[in-house]
Amino acid sequence: MYQLGKSWVQEKIINACIYAERAVLALLQFLIKPTGLQTVKSQNLCMKTFLVLSFMFAFGSISYGQDVPFSLMNKGLKSIPLHIPEVMNPNLSPYSRSGVTLPVGKKVYWYPKKRKKAELFTVSPEMRNQHLSVDSMIAIRKQEMKLEAEEK
Repeated sequence: MYQLGKSWVQEKIINACIYAERAVLALLQFLIKPTGLQTVKSQNLCMKTFLVLSFMFAFGSISYGQDVPFSLMNKGLKSIPLHIPEVMNPNLSPYSRSGVTLPVGKKVYWYPKKRKKAELFTVSPEMRNQHLSVDSMIAIRKQEMKLEAEEK
């Protein structure tokens, strides 16, 4: 699998998550070792906050970065050259599968004509752990491009 370097924004997100985890741990210690200064209301509020943060971590509302792992598959007989800016230019061999991890919003291009590239898809969170059939996506995209050309 290919992994991108962390950007400044990703580092800030990771740091924020680390601080949030520390806050949850401190809150848990606060609940486990009650002192005479705590009231029933403050304990209830702390417990509710702890539960909300726990569910957010458990269900991915708070996550470590926005990288999405998925697989690109070529079920066709021809190699498919792709272009992923600032990352790589993979060439999918016939009947192959290639694992990749890209950030949300990254555009993936292919070459419908020798030197002219066209956008194939944009990475979204829904692609996480999916197997994308690139040859099928290209066939659909070619039809869309024909319709766009006819409308002009």
